[in-house]
Amino acid sequence: MSKVKEYHGISDQWFVETDTLFKSVTPVCHLDKYLLIVLVVSKKYCDACFVLLMNEHKLPANAMLRILAELRFKFEWCLTSGETEKEKAEQEINKRFRRWAYTSLHEQRNGLEKVKIALEGTGELREIQQMIEGKGEELKKGAENYEEKYGEKIKQMPQILQLLNEDQDGLFSPSDAHRRYVSEYLFYNNSIHLDWRSMGDLCSKEGEEIVIQSDSSDNLEDLAKRCLSQSFAFNYIVRTVKDWDVDGMKEEFTSLK
Repeated sequence: MSKVKEYHGISDQWFVETDTLFKSVTPVCHLDKYLLIVLVVSKKYCDACFVLLMNEHKLPANAMLRILAELRFKFEWCLTSGETEKEKAEQEINKRFRRWAYTSLHEQRNGLEKVKIALEGTGELREIQQMIEGKGEELKKGAENYEEKYGEKIKQMPQILQLLNEDQDGLFSPSDAHRRYVSEYLFYNNSIHLDWRSMGDLCSKEGEEIVIQSDSSDNLEDLAKRCLSQSFAFNYIVRTVKDWDVDGMKEEFTSLK
């Protein structure tokens, strides 16, 4: 348990340091807005994961790690432009963040369509229909603005595995992309999508007695290290994009492995 608290303290220190570096930046550019939003949200989920682990809630902590991995993959994809010229790289990064926002709108609208089907015949469809139409207008406006600005039609963000394979800056190999997809994303499926198979793994038989475990058999310290790895990654990405020093943080993280 002491290691979990130690890792939480290190994680918190990294986020505070990165936030302090941002406070010295004036004026804040458009890209900084994206970086700060992801930094704040990733810290919140890392904190939540550590709190769950300090209370020995490993299955819910796994769910937090899956959310962090998905956020990180999308964040990395937005920032890997494949461009070496600064102006072109910034334009490509902005395009990718816009595609992410456009994809989110699509997902929200699809969710509302499912609500509409569920409420069919209940007399409660009017408000949902207005919300669907509103999202439709937002999608249309977003697509038009994108096409006007960049001279091409907007596309949705790729699915996770394809997104990992679209690494245009050579940060990792295709085989590494598949490894990351399995170890950092699929590994946590059972904690996000609870089903009878995953819950059944908590049950065992000892002689004539049925034994039900209250949580997964994952090592607590190992999960805390995984969370610290995500904390490191988000802070490392932001500091690298801003051309801030990462050596001290990297040395500290490496010494913990």
